[in-house]
Amino acid sequence: MTGSIIMLESVTISRQQVKDNEDRFSALKQRGIQLAQEISGDLWSDYNAHDPGVTILEQLCYAVTELAFHADADVADLLLNDDGRLDYLAQSLHRPEDVFPCHATTLTDLRKALLDEVTEIDNIWLSIVDDRVAEGDSRLQAEGLYYAEVKRNQDDTLTDDELSDKILAAYHRQRNIAEDLARITFLKTRPCILNARIEVDNSQLAEELLAEVYFLCGEYISGNIPLTPYFKAQAQGFSLEQLFEGPLTEHGLFDLQHQTNDSGDVLVAALFTIINDMVGVEHIKTLSLSVEGETIYEALPRRNNSGILGLDLSESLKLMTVKLIRHGGEIPVSIETVHKRYKELCYRRDSQRQIKQDFSALYSLPKGDVKAVGQYTSIQEHFPVLYGINRYGASGESPERLAQTRQLKSYLLLFDQVMANFSASCAQLNKLYSTDNTQCRSYGYQLVDESTVADVALIYPQEPAIAISNILAKYDHYYERKGRVLDYLLAIYGQKFTQNTLRYFNYYYQDDELDKVLVKNKIAFLESIISFDRDRAAGFNRSQLSWNSANVAGLQRRLSILLGFRHVECRLMMSTAYYPVGAMH
Repeated sequence: MTGSIIMLESVTISRQQVKDNEDRFSALKQRGIQLAQEISGDLWSDYNAHDPGVTILEQLCYAVTELAFHADADVADLLLNDDGRLDYLAQSLHRPEDVFPCHATTLTDLRKALLDEVTEIDNIWLSIVDDRVAEGDSRLQAEGLYYAEVKRNQDDTLTDDELSDKILAAYHRQRNIAEDLARITFLKTRPCILNARIEVDNSQLAEELLAEVYFLCGEYISGNIPLTPYFKAQAQGFSLEQLFEGPLTEHGLFDLQHQTNDSGDVLVAALFTIINDMVGVEHIKTLSLSVEGETIYEALPRRNNSGILGLDLSESLKLMTVKLIRHGGEIPVSIETVHKRYKELCYRRDSQRQIKQDFSALYSLPKGDVKAVGQYTSIQEHFPVLYGINRYGASGESPERLAQTRQLKSYLLLFDQVMANFSASCAQLNKLYSTDNTQCRSYGYQLVDESTVADVALIYPQEPAIAISNILAKYDHYYERKGRVLDYLLAIYGQKFTQNTLRYFNYYYQDDELDKVLVKNKIAFLESIISFDRDRAAGFNRSQLSWNSANVAGLQRRLSILLGFRHVECRLMMSTAYYPVGAMH
């Protein structure tokens, strides 16, 4: 059809149907008998339970059912290493705090990252350099440069130069390609006074309520960004994807995207809402702000050339301009108690900026249960003793009977070896589905020895392990199969790495060598998948050396891996004896 897209149905095997098939053994037995009838014709006419052929078929169906049970185990069970632990890094399984966050890209992202890392600042505003800031400096006219306006923490003891260096260092760790921070300005505080008459009830102490009024109104007026712990946000219904949206902030969530405190103007109506929502407030009689002797009833800019507004908490009871009213009379308060409570609120706010969040408390990782998926018990041990092939043997029988017994053991050993190899393959899935490239075989095998089948040494040839390994090697196209497994692991993160260009323009490797290189490149891609995707627009850290180090731009790292370069870092093509490495940044 023209103009329409035809969606082809994906051809898959439903795992649920196989898992819920309660008649798996019966179905296998019925299918086996059906095949025997088609192949043997009139040579085998008795398919009842007493027939030895049916007994053998039942044992094989039982063993296959058991192997299917192992293969149907939980993924975490199959990926456990020899120590019974799940090595998430080796399996390329990354934690939510690594997968979901992005590199700081927008100005909002940069502000979050800087607020999280530099705890000495209460807020920072980033803007693109314009003529107002450039002031004739030709360097500041370049596109991609930002300037920052910073509100310091009142308890900060760093000098302006020390704090500037700390902000610049944090910015350089977050900067993107073709961007830079040109100027940092520290805003001075423009004191303002809150004037209010508030009617309250008896539900809260007057000093506590008054301290809360000054604290919350002060946070809004100065534009401080409240910090929400991750566990509280999760309790409010945030998913892990929502919690880790944007750059990773280790101390909590800064909601700059929807934060009304960060708007350009201070609205008296917003102060009215803040106070009215407090517990114990019944009615607000009057409300205004005073700045430089002028009384404001509607709105005023939060920031201007003179600095940023800050609420002045009066040191004297006589100058306290917020009055609490109860039953028509003013409530007497202790200014010392108000100050003490106010400082407690400020300490609680500031201490949150110092506490790094425990991300592991937000989710539980699969642990897996240890299951002996690689352990195989021979089907011969489950045959009736009459057959003489189990560990009890056929002692005392005639030579002809012993020969028949050994013949049956040899026949069944073919099935035993295949099923033992299947168990070994299940046991090595944790290495196959990982970045481990040391094993160089995708099919597992284990030798059926005397501990599994009695008298097996009389049947096997010399050095059977080598013979089995050589047989499997003919069918084990390791690098092709390992490449497909790595493609699957990359697809988990929405990535693919076909390397078709490397195949087309291959002038250096033989076919078998090229397959090894392609797998090695995919492993390098997978091991760098987090930074590869997250930091693709990140620039290198200008405050650190970049030669012969991992300090490279995200785009350079991405292109180097895609092109199969062994060296990602910037390095000299000449001897350092002629050009000292430390001389270049």
